[in-house]
Amino acid sequence: MSFWLVLAGALIGFCAALFIAWRALQAYAVYEGMHVCACPLDGTPAMVKLSVWRAALSALRGRPALQVVECSRWPERADCNQGCVAKVEGNCRVIAQFQADLARETGSRRWKKQRQGRAAIH
Repeated sequence: MSFWLVLAGALIGFCAALFIAWRALQAYAVYEGMHVCACPLDGTPAMVKLSVWRAALSALRGRPALQVVECSRWPERADCNQGCVAKVEGNCRVIAQFQADLARETGSRRWKKQRQGRAAIH
């Protein structure tokens, strides 16, 4: 009887650890890298890097706590209130995704131009 209780406890513990690891990795993946958003002070574009470990660990307790660790507007604006964090948390585009979209779009345009050029030759 005790074997089954130990097995059930181990299985529950394993599932809980797996859930915790999944939440932390999900937050890490979302907030990793540079993010482009508008600076709330003057509306100009800014590139910010967030503390991903802080976001990942705080995601275990619920909503991730975001903190800017690098900004393209620093050092002249280093004393800002980090209002851009709300924009990053919303619909801010990650640079890697933006570059992938741009490469895909540029490649598509090149392919269409090549195709049109071949059609004009024949």
